[in-house]
Amino acid sequence: MKKLFILSLLGLFFGLSQVQAQTYPGDKYESKNFYGNGITEYLLVKYSNNKKQVFYYNSARPKPIKLIVISDKDFFSKKGSCGANNTKVRFPNDHKVYEIKSAPGEMYCVHPNGKRQDYKPVNNY
Repeated sequence: MKKLFILSLLGLFFGLSQVQAQTYPGDKYESKNFYGNGITEYLLVKYSNNKKQVFYYNSARPKPIKLIVISDKDFFSKKGSCGANNTKVRFPNDHKVYEIKSAPGEMYCVHPNGKRQDYKPVNNY
């Protein structure tokens, strides 16, 4: 009976560790019809080994492109609460830098030409 109890505990431990080892799918954001062409653009933000990864895709080209993260800075309020984040990214084989800015309740991308593209969270996970 004691062996059965210990085996049950081990099974529970390994079962929980497998659940925790699964990859978090990330946070998904969308921007609809920014260019007036009916295309919806998506940003997927993931973390791997405490490093931010940003992926881009759109409704016309659904294969995600991993963007190159140049810098990622968090800005906290003086009281220590969650603040803003500024991530600079670029597409592979391109030198144009895009700034992804987020704060509680909003996320947007500032294009190299200065235009602001708003993104909204997608809750489909």
